[in-house]
Amino acid sequence: MEDEILFINRLLTSYVFEPDTPDLFERLQDYLGRLEKSKKAKSRVLERIITHEKNLGGIFECKDESCDLGFDRKHKAIEAQVVDCIQDFQTLKTEIFNYAGAILKKRKPH
Repeated sequence: MEDEILFINRLLTSYVFEPDTPDLFERLQDYLGRLEKSKKAKSRVLERIITHEKNLGGIFECKDESCDLGFDRKHKAIEAQVVDCIQDFQTLKTEIFNYAGAILKKRKPH
């Protein structure tokens, strides 16, 4: 996801789009803003995973089932957050590529 965000950001800030496209600037700004939100969401998920991994050592110290269930619930919540983050990014990426593919500058044959 990190590499794809970098690629899409470079694509959107390049000068490969037809300049006479209606609402081009506004649309690109919207995509860049949403891309930044995806980047922040990815960072939040990653931080949560790192924190969860650090706490996993405590699972061996659990003496009762409720402790195990707590770790399991946290794991499932993080898993759902990862899936949501990826799905949201995939949706944005598809939208950007569909839009960009339609308005990229046409290269003149030499």
